[in-house]
Amino acid sequence: MPTPTPFRTGSVVVRAVTVFVLTVGLVGAGSWVPTQSRDEAATVSAVTRSWAQLGEMLRTVDVVHALFYSAMKVWLDMEGISTLTLRAPSVLACGLAAGLVVVLGSLLLTPRAGLLAGLLMAVCPRVTLVGTEGRSGAWFTAAAVLLVLLVVLATRRPSALWVLPVALATALVGGLHVYSALLLPVLVVWLWAPPDPQGRPRRVLHLGLPPGRWPPLVGLVLGVVPVALLAWRARDQQAQVDWIDPPTAESLAKIATETVAPLNGLWAVLAWATAAAGLVWLARNRRGRRGTTFLLVGWAVVPGLVLITVSAVWTPLYSQRYLAFCVGALALLGGAGIASVRRGWLAFCLAAALPLASAVTYRDQREVDAWDSWAEIAAIVAYRGNPGDPVVDYPLVSAIAVSYPGALGTGPVLNAGEDRLSRRYLWDDRLPLTAVEPRLRGVQRLWYLSPVGDETRRTLEIRRLRQLGFSGEMLQRSDAEQTWLFTRTAAQAERGDLLIAAG
Repeated sequence: MPTPTPFRTGSVVVRAVTVFVLTVGLVGAGSWVPTQSRDEAATVSAVTRSWAQLGEMLRTVDVVHALFYSAMKVWLDMEGISTLTLRAPSVLACGLAAGLVVVLGSLLLTPRAGLLAGLLMAVCPRVTLVGTEGRSGAWFTAAAVLLVLLVVLATRRPSALWVLPVALATALVGGLHVYSALLLPVLVVWLWAPPDPQGRPRRVLHLGLPPGRWPPLVGLVLGVVPVALLAWRARDQQAQVDWIDPPTAESLAKIATETVAPLNGLWAVLAWATAAAGLVWLARNRRGRRGTTFLLVGWAVVPGLVLITVSAVWTPLYSQRYLAFCVGALALLGGAGIASVRRGWLAFCLAAALPLASAVTYRDQREVDAWDSWAEIAAIVAYRGNPGDPVVDYPLVSAIAVSYPGALGTGPVLNAGEDRLSRRYLWDDRLPLTAVEPRLRGVQRLWYLSPVGDETRRTLEIRRLRQLGFSGEMLQRSDAEQTWLFTRTAAQAERGDLLIAAG
């Protein structure tokens, strides 16, 4: 039975750094082109406050992102806010994730498999997507690989010194996203019931912890304490995941594709096929690698199964984007699968097929409207509007003014309520049009921006605007919102004002 390829630290580091640089270049290219997303507007909304105001906001909403917001505030306070500076940390995190996969693959598998796994990670559509958004997705993806790497190193070179780094990495993973803590049970089981080095049957239950395994296990336990406290603190903020729908047959059918390759089923099929080949190779080359299959398969599938189960029996929590931290396991299995192909031409074809398959979504991810249509809305308003035109909008749409101040001109927001700082929330409050009708007096031009999902309210409000003499046309429609321009003559405005006064 073959033995693992010798691990040469110098060559592995060179490969990891090379993959890091390649990934940063690939993910970073054009990352500044897409208009900022609404989630990125939440980041901007959070970091453009004083530290005291940020603390007050976190007591109301998004406490689970406290670590991310704090780090981004430090960074953006130094560098200033732009689309590039907002996304640069995510680009670097993607490079770090790919580089760490190279090291982890070289430890668990072979140096060749580790290199291929890092390259596979670099072209993964989920990775190239999270690298173009100023959110924590890329961060907790890299942190998950770091945690697994530290735990594996701790078992290879036992020492009590591993307690602190493993604890810090555990707190980092859970602090960046609580759901990432679903990786911890896999690591605990892997540590507590390791394979016998002599190849004897696996013992599932142990009365005592196997030698050399207690430092990383203690580190995991210590690190999960602040994560548990964070989750407990966030229990009163469940409203922030109200947008998640219960799992459906359609969403379940996409769990193996959309989690790793949004809108790119071909890439997902190729990746899972190479991962299956990697499992076959691991089954045939178990010497020195016992337990690796459990670790990688558990990392890849257990968090998703847990989220789906909880969503089905309790409350909806499953979202495909939340499982980005599982991509590292798929990349490692896929790297092993490609490395196991003996025919050079076939291995080359497989290695080339994955980046080619990712090219379509890579291009789409770097379109201006890849995330949201804020830039298009601003362009329409700038072209068709006047600087002082009043606006009626709602929280889903009003995020544009957070990311792009002045994008909707300098006119008043007629349905403005309490501002975001006063209400300790991400967004300004927006009132229904019926509550602010007196503010329409004398208005002859009006921009109306409405979320697509608010069809009932939009229908009623547009009907009322027409009763008040406005004529409107929809100038733009995206998956998220509609942009309408309403106008009326001075005479129509006068008659409408009389209706408002009479009402």
